Parts: sequence; C-alpha cells; structure tokens
Amino acid sequence: MGANITNMYAAARPERLSHFVNIEGYAPIPEFFKGSLGNVIGRWLEHLRDPSEVRTYADYAQLTRRLMKGNRRLNQARAEYLASQLGHVDERGELIVAADPKARFISPISLHREQAISLWSEIEARVLCIRGENSFVTRAFDKYPGELALRVKALRDGREVVLHDASHNLHHEVPEELARL
Repeated sequence: MGANITNMYAAARPERLSHFVNIEGYAPIPEFFKGSLGNVIGRWLEHLRDPSEVRTYADYAQLTRRLMKGNRRLNQARAEYLASQLGHVDERGELIVAADPKARFISPISLHREQAISLWSEIEARVLCIRGENSFVTRAFDKYPGELALRVKALRDGREVVLHDASHNLHHEVPEELARL
C-alpha cells in the first residue's frame, strides 16, 4: 500500500521527490477485487461500521509464531526480530502489533489501468521498482504479459528488479538482498 501511495504523491508533487523505491506498488492489480463492485463496496462499508478488533498476543513468542504462520518464508530468527520490532505493549498492558488496523482497509474503488499508467508517466523522480518473483502481485499479472513492463516503461526514469525466491513481503524475507540494491 505504501508504494502505491508514494506513486500518487510523486505524480501530484513531483518537485518534492528526486527518487524513491517502489516495493510491490503496481496497483491496480488485475482481478484483485473478488465479486461484484456492489459486494466489494458492501464489505468496505461493513469494515467502516464494525472495524476488526486489534489482535492481542500473550507474549512475543506467540507473535513470532503468528508472523511465521502468515509468511512461511520467514525463519525463526528473522520472525523473532520482526516480532521484537513490531510488537508493542499498549496502555492496557497487552501485546499488540504497533500499526493502525484501519491501514489494512482496502479502498472499494481502484484506479483504472489507464489512470495508473498516466499517473506513472507524470512521476519525474528516479524510481527503482522491486517485486518478488513469487508474490501475489507477480502472479496476478501472469495472465497479462507485458503489463508490468508497460507500467515501468511509463516512468520517465525507472527500472525494475525482480528478486528471486521472494514474495510480497520481500523486505522481511530478503532484507540483505534488498539493501544491496
């Protein structure tokens, strides 16, 4: 989500960015929304009315296990480190992930493909686009050969790197490789 927001900001305020790294920010993603638009908007309205509760964890070990369950590519040591950085004891003394749960809400209406390409063409900054070879983003574009390249080509000064054996959370999985770029 952050890279998609940065794409919008970079096009809207080109004088404020000289360069940025776009990690997996290729929205709109083909076939991302399941069901009719009415159903998608209905789910979004339900989230607004009844947002999901913040998950709590008994301890950092439980949070570590949750991170590993959510991303099978994480090893124990990396998951423990992430848990130590993401975990936060709130004012009630409960261990939570230090993030706004509403950040996971998905806008019910996405950019059209043509709008995204136009947006990318307005970005003046140097952009390094990075995606994981095994990410849901890469898989979503499999049926649309050339579409990812078209988006990167729309950038005035952009290039793309695909990290092998990495998924959408490549910054968790291969941070050393990412840092070398």
